[in-house]
Amino acid sequence: MSTFIIITTLINIIIFAILIFAIARFSFFGFKTIAAGKKAILVSQFKEGATKRILVIGDSTSYGTGSSKPENSLVGRLINDFPEVEIINLSENAMNIKRLYEKISELKNESFDIIVFHIGGMDALTFTRSKTISNYVEKIREETRKMGHPIVILVSMTNIGALPASHFPINTVLNRRSKYVSNIFNNTCIDCDIVHVPLYAELNADPLLSGNRKLFADDNWHPNDEGYGIWYEQIKKPILAHLSI
Repeated sequence: MSTFIIITTLINIIIFAILIFAIARFSFFGFKTIAAGKKAILVSQFKEGATKRILVIGDSTSYGTGSSKPENSLVGRLINDFPEVEIINLSENAMNIKRLYEKISELKNESFDIIVFHIGGMDALTFTRSKTISNYVEKIREETRKMGHPIVILVSMTNIGALPASHFPINTVLNRRSKYVSNIFNNTCIDCDIVHVPLYAELNADPLLSGNRKLFADDNWHPNDEGYGIWYEQIKKPILAHLSI
Protein backbone atom coordinates (compact mmCIF):
# COMPACT_ATOMS: atom_id res chain seq x y z
CA MET A 1 0.00 0.00 0.00
CA SER A 2 1.46 3.34 -1.06
CA THR A 3 2.05 6.23 1.32
CA PHE A 4 -0.55 8.27 -0.58
CA ILE A 5 -3.25 5.64 -0.04
CA ILE A 6 -2.39 5.36 3.66
CA ILE A 7 -2.56 9.14 4.16
CA THR A 8 -5.83 9.40 2.21
CA THR A 9 -7.35 6.59 4.25
CA LEU A 10 -6.31 8.22 7.52
CA ILE A 11 -7.76 11.57 6.43
CA ASN A 12 -11.06 9.93 5.50
CA ILE A 13 -11.18 8.14 8.86
CA ILE A 14 -10.55 11.41 10.71
CA ILE A 15 -13.22 13.23 8.71
CA PHE A 16 -15.70 10.42 9.32
CA ALA A 17 -14.89 10.40 13.06
CA ILE A 18 -15.40 14.18 13.31
CA LEU A 19 -18.72 13.92 11.48
CA ILE A 20 -19.94 11.10 13.72
CA PHE A 21 -18.91 13.07 16.81
CA ALA A 22 -20.71 16.19 15.57
CA ILE A 23 -23.90 14.25 14.82
CA ALA A 24 -23.78 12.43 18.17
CA ARG A 25 -23.24 15.70 20.05
CA PHE A 26 -26.03 17.37 18.08
CA SER A 27 -28.40 14.49 18.88
CA PHE A 28 -27.44 14.39 22.57
CA PHE A 29 -28.27 18.03 23.12
CA GLY A 30 -31.37 17.62 20.96
CA PHE A 31 -32.74 15.11 23.47
CA LYS A 32 -31.85 17.48 26.32
CA THR A 33 -33.78 20.22 24.51
CA ILE A 34 -36.87 18.02 24.30
CA ALA A 35 -36.62 17.36 28.04
CA ALA A 36 -36.16 21.08 28.75
CA GLY A 37 -39.22 21.88 26.68
CA LYS A 38 -41.34 19.51 28.76
CA LYS A 39 -40.23 21.28 31.94
CA ALA A 40 -40.91 24.79 30.64
CA ILE A 41 -44.09 26.56 31.76
CA LEU A 42 -46.06 28.63 29.27
CA VAL A 43 -47.11 31.94 30.82
CA SER A 44 -49.80 34.48 29.88
CA GLN A 45 -51.41 37.45 31.61
CA PHE A 46 -55.19 37.65 31.39
CA LYS A 47 -56.66 41.05 32.27
CA GLU A 48 -60.41 41.55 32.13
CA GLY A 49 -61.15 45.01 30.79
CA ALA A 50 -57.59 45.67 29.65
CA THR A 51 -57.38 48.46 27.08
CA LYS A 52 -54.30 46.98 25.41
CA ARG A 53 -53.74 43.41 24.23
CA ILE A 54 -50.56 41.72 23.04
CA LEU A 55 -50.42 38.33 21.36
CA VAL A 56 -47.17 36.37 21.49
CA ILE A 57 -46.97 33.25 19.38
CA GLY A 58 -43.93 31.29 18.28
CA ASP A 59 -41.49 28.51 19.04
CA SER A 60 -39.55 27.48 22.14
CA THR A 61 -37.91 30.91 22.51
CA SER A 62 -41.26 32.51 23.35
CA TYR A 63 -42.48 29.38 25.12
CA GLY A 64 -39.73 29.93 27.67
CA THR A 65 -37.66 26.78 27.25
CA GLY A 66 -34.34 27.16 29.04
CA SER A 67 -35.44 29.68 31.66
CA SER A 68 -35.38 28.57 35.31
CA LYS A 69 -38.84 29.99 35.98
CA PRO A 70 -41.59 31.61 33.89
CA GLU A 71 -40.91 35.18 35.04
CA ASN A 72 -37.39 34.97 33.58
CA SER A 73 -38.62 34.00 30.13
CA LEU A 74 -39.21 36.56 27.38
CA VAL A 75 -42.96 36.69 27.96
CA GLY A 76 -42.49 36.63 31.74
CA ARG A 77 -40.34 39.75 31.49
CA LEU A 78 -42.93 41.36 29.22
CA ILE A 79 -45.63 40.68 31.81
CA ASN A 80 -43.47 42.22 34.53
CA ASP A 81 -42.88 45.40 32.49
CA PHE A 82 -46.51 45.79 31.35
CA PRO A 83 -48.73 44.64 34.27
CA GLU A 84 -51.82 46.45 32.93
CA VAL A 85 -51.66 44.89 29.46
CA GLU A 86 -53.33 41.59 28.58
CA ILE A 87 -50.65 39.33 27.14
CA ILE A 88 -51.71 36.09 25.49
CA ASN A 89 -48.98 33.55 24.81
CA LEU A 90 -49.88 30.75 22.38
CA SER A 91 -46.36 29.52 21.69
CA GLU A 92 -45.36 25.89 21.19
CA ASN A 93 -42.03 24.13 21.32
CA ALA A 94 -40.67 23.26 17.85
CA MET A 95 -43.18 25.47 16.03
CA ASN A 96 -42.43 26.14 12.38
CA ILE A 97 -43.85 28.73 9.99
CA LYS A 98 -46.62 26.39 8.77
CA ARG A 99 -47.81 25.68 12.30
CA LEU A 100 -47.67 29.39 13.09
CA TYR A 101 -50.03 30.08 10.20
CA GLU A 102 -52.40 27.36 11.42
CA LYS A 103 -52.46 28.88 14.92
CA ILE A 104 -53.00 32.45 13.76
CA SER A 105 -55.81 31.32 11.43
CA GLU A 106 -57.74 30.09 14.47
CA LEU A 107 -57.93 33.61 15.94
CA LYS A 108 -60.16 35.30 13.40
CA ASN A 109 -62.49 36.82 16.01
CA GLU A 110 -59.72 38.18 18.24
CA SER A 111 -58.35 41.72 18.29
CA PHE A 112 -54.86 42.78 19.39
CA ASP A 113 -52.82 45.97 19.50
CA ILE A 114 -49.48 44.23 19.00
CA ILE A 115 -48.67 40.75 17.73
CA VAL A 116 -45.18 39.34 18.34
CA PHE A 117 -44.07 36.29 16.37
CA HIS A 118 -40.98 34.25 17.29
CA ILE A 119 -40.14 31.92 14.43
CA GLY A 120 -37.48 30.55 12.11
CA GLY A 121 -35.37 28.10 14.09
CA MET A 122 -37.19 24.96 12.99
CA ASP A 123 -37.45 26.19 9.42
CA ALA A 124 -33.72 26.78 9.33
CA LEU A 125 -33.04 23.33 10.79
CA THR A 126 -35.44 21.49 8.50
CA PHE A 127 -34.46 23.44 5.38
CA THR A 128 -37.90 24.85 4.63
CA ARG A 129 -37.87 26.33 1.12
CA SER A 130 -37.40 30.08 0.90
CA LYS A 131 -40.54 30.52 -1.19
CA THR A 132 -42.55 28.57 1.39
CA ILE A 133 -41.32 30.83 4.19
CA SER A 134 -42.12 34.00 2.22
CA ASN A 135 -45.56 32.76 1.23
CA TYR A 136 -46.48 31.87 4.80
CA VAL A 137 -45.29 35.23 6.13
CA GLU A 138 -47.52 36.96 3.58
CA LYS A 139 -50.49 34.76 4.49
CA ILE A 140 -49.89 35.33 8.20
CA ARG A 141 -49.81 39.08 7.62
CA GLU A 142 -53.18 38.90 5.87
CA GLU A 143 -54.64 37.09 8.88
CA THR A 144 -53.34 39.74 11.28
CA ARG A 145 -55.07 42.49 9.30
CA LYS A 146 -58.37 40.97 10.44
CA MET A 147 -57.42 41.52 14.09
CA GLY A 148 -57.85 45.25 14.46
CA HIS A 149 -54.84 46.14 12.30
CA PRO A 150 -52.23 45.52 15.00
CA ILE A 151 -48.53 46.33 14.85
CA VAL A 152 -46.82 43.07 13.85
CA ILE A 153 -43.32 42.29 15.10
CA LEU A 154 -41.47 39.22 13.83
CA VAL A 155 -38.53 38.00 15.90
CA SER A 156 -36.48 35.61 13.78
CA MET A 157 -34.09 32.97 15.03
CA THR A 158 -30.58 33.32 16.36
CA ASN A 159 -27.51 31.93 14.60
CA ILE A 160 -28.12 28.25 15.32
CA GLY A 161 -24.74 27.39 13.88
CA ALA A 162 -23.12 29.38 16.70
CA LEU A 163 -24.97 27.61 19.52
CA PRO A 164 -22.81 25.53 21.88
CA ALA A 165 -24.74 22.39 20.87
CA SER A 166 -23.47 22.74 17.32
CA HIS A 167 -20.03 21.48 16.24
CA PHE A 168 -17.92 21.47 13.10
CA PRO A 169 -18.84 20.67 10.34
CA ILE A 170 -22.57 20.97 11.16
CA ASN A 171 -22.10 24.46 12.59
CA THR A 172 -20.77 25.74 9.26
CA VAL A 173 -23.88 24.56 7.43
CA LEU A 174 -26.25 25.90 10.09
CA ASN A 175 -24.48 29.26 10.23
CA ARG A 176 -25.03 29.79 6.50
CA ARG A 177 -28.56 28.49 6.74
CA SER A 178 -29.42 30.81 9.66
CA LYS A 179 -28.09 33.85 7.82
CA TYR A 180 -29.98 32.87 4.68
CA VAL A 181 -33.31 32.39 6.49
CA SER A 182 -32.83 35.60 8.48
CA ASN A 183 -32.38 37.50 5.21
CA ILE A 184 -35.55 35.92 3.80
CA PHE A 185 -37.52 37.10 6.83
CA ASN A 186 -36.01 40.56 6.60
CA ASN A 187 -36.90 41.03 2.92
CA THR A 188 -40.39 39.61 3.32
CA CYS A 189 -41.11 41.68 6.43
CA ILE A 190 -40.21 44.87 4.55
CA ASP A 191 -42.66 43.94 1.79
CA CYS A 192 -45.40 43.06 4.31
CA ASP A 193 -45.01 46.06 6.64
CA ILE A 194 -43.80 43.92 9.53
CA VAL A 195 -41.23 45.05 12.10
CA HIS A 196 -38.35 42.57 11.92
CA VAL A 197 -36.15 41.86 14.96
CA PRO A 198 -33.39 39.46 13.84
CA LEU A 199 -31.59 37.60 16.60
CA TYR A 200 -29.04 36.33 14.08
CA ALA A 201 -25.50 37.59 14.56
CA GLU A 202 -22.13 36.46 13.28
CA LEU A 203 -20.13 34.39 15.73
CA ASN A 204 -17.84 37.25 16.74
CA ALA A 205 -20.80 39.61 17.26
CA ASP A 206 -23.31 37.40 19.08
CA PRO A 207 -23.98 38.95 22.53
CA LEU A 208 -24.67 35.53 24.04
CA LEU A 209 -21.22 34.31 23.06
CA SER A 210 -19.18 37.27 24.24
CA GLY A 211 -16.66 36.83 27.05
CA ASN A 212 -16.68 33.85 29.38
CA ARG A 213 -20.22 34.27 30.70
CA LYS A 214 -22.43 31.20 30.68
CA LEU A 215 -25.55 32.45 28.96
CA PHE A 216 -27.02 29.16 27.75
CA ALA A 217 -29.20 26.59 29.50
CA ASP A 218 -27.99 23.04 30.07
CA ASP A 219 -29.35 21.92 26.70
CA ASN A 220 -26.86 24.27 24.97
CA TRP A 221 -29.65 25.29 22.59
CA HIS A 222 -31.61 27.87 24.53
CA PRO A 223 -30.53 30.90 26.56
CA ASN A 224 -30.59 30.70 30.33
CA ASP A 225 -32.19 33.45 32.42
CA GLU A 226 -29.40 35.94 31.77
CA GLY A 227 -29.32 35.11 28.08
CA TYR A 228 -33.05 35.66 27.78
CA GLY A 229 -32.55 39.01 29.47
CA ILE A 230 -30.20 40.08 26.66
CA TRP A 231 -32.63 38.97 23.98
CA TYR A 232 -35.50 40.67 25.78
CA GLU A 233 -33.82 44.07 25.56
CA GLN A 234 -33.71 43.68 21.77
CA ILE A 235 -37.34 42.62 21.55
CA LYS A 236 -38.65 45.15 24.04
CA LYS A 237 -37.56 48.21 22.04
CA PRO A 238 -40.07 47.94 19.16
CA ILE A 239 -42.84 47.00 21.61
CA LEU A 240 -42.20 50.14 23.65
CA ALA A 241 -42.09 52.20 20.48
CA HIS A 242 -45.59 51.09 19.49
CA LEU A 243 -47.29 50.68 22.86
CA SER A 244 -48.70 53.80 24.47
CA ILE A 245 -50.74 53.17 27.59
